[in-house]
Amino acid sequence: MDTREAKVQLPAYLIGDLSPKEAAMLEGHLDVNPEAREAKEQLSRQLLPVMNLPAPEVGEAALARLFMEARRELAKPERQPDFSWRENARFFMRVAAVLVATAVLGVVVAGVIPSGSDVVGSLVTVGNDVRVVRQNELVETPQGVPMTLDLKAAGARIELDGSSALVVRGRGHESSIEIMRGRVIVGASSHTVHLTCGEAEVVVLPRSVAAIDFDAPFERIRGKGAVIELQRQTIAHVARVSERLFGGRIDTAGLPAEVANRRVSIYGNGLRKEEFMAAFKSAAERHGVVFTADLKDYTLTYSQGTAGSSLDESESILKVASLQGQVEFIGEKRLELSDRSNSVVVFANGAVTESSDAEGAARAQRMVVWAGRSDMPHFRLSETVNNYIAMGQGGGRVITVATALPVGTVLSHDSIRYGGTLIRVGEPVKLALPGAAGGRLMGVMSSGIEVSADDPAGTRYFVPISNSQSR
Repeated sequence: MDTREAKVQLPAYLIGDLSPKEAAMLEGHLDVNPEAREAKEQLSRQLLPVMNLPAPEVGEAALARLFMEARRELAKPERQPDFSWRENARFFMRVAAVLVATAVLGVVVAGVIPSGSDVVGSLVTVGNDVRVVRQNELVETPQGVPMTLDLKAAGARIELDGSSALVVRGRGHESSIEIMRGRVIVGASSHTVHLTCGEAEVVVLPRSVAAIDFDAPFERIRGKGAVIELQRQTIAHVARVSERLFGGRIDTAGLPAEVANRRVSIYGNGLRKEEFMAAFKSAAERHGVVFTADLKDYTLTYSQGTAGSSLDESESILKVASLQGQVEFIGEKRLELSDRSNSVVVFANGAVTESSDAEGAARAQRMVVWAGRSDMPHFRLSETVNNYIAMGQGGGRVITVATALPVGTVLSHDSIRYGGTLIRVGEPVKLALPGAAGGRLMGVMSSGIEVSADDPAGTRYFVPISNSQSR
């Protein structure tokens, strides 16, 4: 496939009209062709008015406005058009035909999704690149890269943190969303939104917003430590990963099975062996694991009487909070969550615990702190989330983005390590923060860290992990 052929297929690809085989071939070409990717981004901007067109507006006036907005996008100076309206006349005539046909036949559609299509919505990245999402398609966000999923027909809008994944089952109001892992914020408009998270269900009632943190096992590794995401993996498995990436041998035979199966999480990029092993050691020591080095090899043994949290025995941990309106949790038992009670449900080891008031507000803040990123323009922090987390101590907390964490930083379960220093949650951390010389580490997540600054206002900062994938 050459660049011109790719450009010809782009319109059909963006409205979901290519076969799976054709779409896969085009996506492979986009991965290696910068010019074709640029053409895709430019066409995505032109199609954004189409995707955002409300379903009832399918008359001639709406079509005229649609083409006017598309021409306005085309005239913007940021990118030069790679193709002319004449070259794509057949495509835009087809879009118009779809809209007119739905108006005449009375078929309700979302955007330009025709009846019978498997397209369920659009995914918007931080750079405003837009692509369609289909039924049963796995939607994944890379480490440190939040995205927005707009499901107009289902009446839902979902903000995904980095290292998150979900699948949309079905279409329209009958659809359900399966959260595979990660942190998401789900907003429901005029219809109820149904979600599944492992063995539990979450129901977001109309005009409500839910925060969901589903800490489930996941592994992604690129290169030799270029990007490492080990989420809720057993100590024994992390040992095997280290052997595979960095060589040497890690003997876990001396660990009791219960300890070897305790779960830890490690995130980082541009990591060397010493940085990875230091993070692995600090994450496993809390479970009583002792590391004995012998040149390039390690032997792991167990220190009697030491144990981590019982939550670390659970394969997954699910946290659910209501940020606005009413949210229902259906698991071991059915619970109703409300933004008025600041309640947060934690589901692990087959049991449910619930916290409310000040404790619940603090838990919810840690669940949504990533949404304060200034490079995530689709989520209005000044509305729902900011009002919610302001219920904490001091009457309000401001979340700002500071300079990214240095390459080589390792984020673990409850600590970070950079520059050879281990810092656990609650301990002082020295970082270049706007208006502050440093602060205290308050929370660790796959996308970055939360720091409470050393200032009278108690300003909270979210510091993202670096997106660089090389040293």
